[in-house]
Formats: sequence, structure tokens, C-alpha cells
Amino acid sequence: MLSRSLRRRTLPSLLGGALLTAAALAGAGLSSPTTAASSDVQSSAPRLASGGYTCTGYCQHPTNAAKVFRWGLEAWKNEFEVGRFNRQRWKSDHPKAIGQREGMLTIRAENGVDSVTTWAGDQSARYGRWEARVRLHERPNDTGAQYQGTWMLDPVGDDHCRGSEITMATYTTGDAHVRGWVRTLDNNQFGFSRKKLLSNLAWHTYAVEITPRHISWFTDTKVIHTEKRPEALSGVRYRPQFLLTGTPGADMHDTWLQMDWVRFYTLKRPNAKSIKAPSMAKTTYDGAC
Repeated sequence: MLSRSLRRRTLPSLLGGALLTAAALAGAGLSSPTTAASSDVQSSAPRLASGGYTCTGYCQHPTNAAKVFRWGLEAWKNEFEVGRFNRQRWKSDHPKAIGQREGMLTIRAENGVDSVTTWAGDQSARYGRWEARVRLHERPNDTGAQYQGTWMLDPVGDDHCRGSEITMATYTTGDAHVRGWVRTLDNNQFGFSRKKLLSNLAWHTYAVEITPRHISWFTDTKVIHTEKRPEALSGVRYRPQFLLTGTPGADMHDTWLQMDWVRFYTLKRPNAKSIKAPSMAKTTYDGAC
């Protein structure tokens, strides 16, 4: 795959919600979920008088909880701004469906593909803070079932009975709420639902902090839940993972899952603000042993 041809300092990237041009995408080797005609691209997001695009979703600054809670410098990060896409750093069960596009990790799922799973090949930890800025991008006026986008931490090794997985965000375009959970054996689920603008191209930032004594969730720089019950604390080692999941056998809506950046912080620096927040809702989940 070729590296991106434009730097993030271009106007669309500064505005944070721009669509890629058909010419730039063709040069990068991956067509956009938007239609090829320029009029269709222009109509897929609100336009500014200058000809650019407004930012959709959470567009305030700072965009990250790490800045607000002062987690310090990243111990590991991917900004996707320069250089060629690192296929040793990012693995996938569909390698041709992932790449680096205009400063974003881009995962594409199209009709005929049931799901695409992408994970970090060089980052994992038992405790720490993970954060990513994420959006879903669907082809305008396309038909078919929708892919569900998910940003999660997957346990390293055998994910026995889907235990020990942590989901920071999962939703389809147009949903009213983003959902997330932590799952542990035997069939424990601690979940949340948060009202968000989840329209096409809407940016949001999701983070999780895992310590030996608690797990805290952050959405758009605010802590929303802190769970301390021992049943939620598995103590396993996690790696970052992103998924696009469709309906097997159904006609699907051509979709991209895009990450502006992905970062990991250690627990070396304490939170500068309180992380006191409501606990999660405890239930069970399907697929347990």
C-alpha cells in the first residue's frame, strides 16, 4: 500500500470531519465509501462557505481524556500521520481491508464480507490506559444491512468463552446510544449505554483505565463509569482491537471504521481529576460457558 499523499495540515484534516477526495483515494489504492462523483461527495457532509466540511460529533478541544486527567506522555501510540503503514504493528484477518489513509487507520468492510478484525501486533498490557478517536463512515444512499463498529481490548491468548473482553464502544451509524462492557467468567457482564450523536462521520473519543482495583470508562474527555467489584477485574493482559461486524449472508452497507489516533499510557501518573463515577450495570452475556 502507498502512504498517504497529503499531510494532516490540509484544511479537511484540520476540520476533523472531511471526506477524502476521489483522486487522493485512487492514488492510495482504496476507493472511498462515498460515490465517485464529486457532487455526491460534497453532499455527504455539511459544507462550509470556504468549501470545506464541518466537524461532526465531538469536536471540542482537547479531544482526549489523557489531556484532561494528565496521564503524561504516551508509552505507545500511532498517529497515522507519516510514513508507510506498518503491517507488523497492525494485524488483520483481512489484510487488504486495512490501511493508512489521510492520517487515519482505515478499516473497510464491503458487501460480501461478514466481518473484519484488526488488532495491535506490538502493544499489550495488563494495566494502563488506552484511548482512541473513532468514527464510522458509510457510503451515502447505499442500501443493505449496517456494519457494527467496535473499539475494544481483547485478551492476549485464548479468549475462553468470550470472557475477559473489554468493549469501550460499539454501535452502528445512526444509533442513539453507544454501548460498552467488561466481561469476565463465569458469564459476568458489566455494561453501560451512553447517549451520543452517532451519525455518519461523527467523531468520538473513548478510553478505559484498568488498575488492579478498578476499571474506569471515559467518553469525550469525561469519566462516565468506575467499576470496583472484584468480579469485573480479571487481571489478564489486553491488546487493542477494532472490528467491523456484519450480518452473515445479508447485503451489507459499504462502511469504513476510522481511527484518527490510538494511544496507550501507563499508570505512572495519577489522575489529576476525580474519577468517581457510577458503577456499571451487572448482567450476564450470551455465549458464555
